[in-house]
Amino acid sequence: MSAVDSNGDGKVDLIYAGDRAGKLYKFDVSAASPASWGAPTVLFSAVDGSGTAQPITSGIELTVHPRGGYLVTFGSGSFVEQGDPSVLSAESLYGIWDKLDGTTVSGRSVLQKQAVIGTATVGGNVFFAVSDCKPNWGPGNADPRQPSTDTAGCPSTLGGGTPATPQRGWYFDLPNAGERMVADRPLLQSGVVTFSTLEPADNPCTGNTVGRRYDLDVFTGGRVTQGIIDINGDGVINSTDKITIGGVDVYPSGKQLVGGASDVPLRFQLNPISLPPPPPPGSSSSSSSGGCANFVPGWGCAGTYAGQRQRVLDVISSEFLATGGGSQLTGTQLLLPGSSNRLGWRQIFTR
Repeated sequence: MSAVDSNGDGKVDLIYAGDRAGKLYKFDVSAASPASWGAPTVLFSAVDGSGTAQPITSGIELTVHPRGGYLVTFGSGSFVEQGDPSVLSAESLYGIWDKLDGTTVSGRSVLQKQAVIGTATVGGNVFFAVSDCKPNWGPGNADPRQPSTDTAGCPSTLGGGTPATPQRGWYFDLPNAGERMVADRPLLQSGVVTFSTLEPADNPCTGNTVGRRYDLDVFTGGRVTQGIIDINGDGVINSTDKITIGGVDVYPSGKQLVGGASDVPLRFQLNPISLPPPPPPGSSSSSSSGGCANFVPGWGCAGTYAGQRQRVLDVISSEFLATGGGSQLTGTQLLLPGSSNRLGWRQIFTR
């Protein structure tokens, strides 16, 4: 479940929640009186390619859509009942656009499909790349990444190039039978949504669960084109962090996790490998101005850090324990996209 305060008055206006029948509900609780709330709307029904309902038991994450409304992200699957480990159903990850215009999302036919297009092993870890299809959000796209005619990153099996008609989101079928999303919620930061999945053990005595982490562009459900996984841990993203798929070098979009994953990654902020040098001693700039005309107290020189990537370490319990645990944290290093826009603000209230 996820709640939204759409008008900033400190009260919940919308609630999104899923159920075991695959239904994504929207509750409008904006009215002052609960008696006026009415029945929930079924915004979307999650089903696999054969029409079988996909249970929604994990949490939901939201972000503002570039065209207005909200993009609702979640995964399907269940691992709460006794018989769930033996269920080998097809599950999926979703990004559903609620346009806030009273319309609902009819089904997969109005969603852009994404998929794993290849895997590669580097340093004993299995990494994989996903497609780079771009949804068509309709006339007057506000997101400059949409639409695209990239048929290499979006093969014909996924629709290829630009969809002919406007769409309402994306879906990503998990590649392994029985693989499912059962973590508390997706993790969303800097336009990248991270899902962790679990594939239950076929032998409860060995605990040989497996799973994957998927790091996707939240507005496409596909590859983050500039790359974010720092494979060699050197603090930069470059050609050494690419994998070769079909003779083409691309940035990976996730990796396989020994032990599976049923938890949200614990994300630690790391220091950048290098920072811009301070003003030289004896310069005409005073310390109070930080050596520039546009010094911002607490931040530094405006523009100096614009676009600088955020270096983080994601620790998932199963991955940490599978590598021996101990005092040294182990996980996946990422360099998330930076921002050249507002870095923070202070809200001023008047009485």
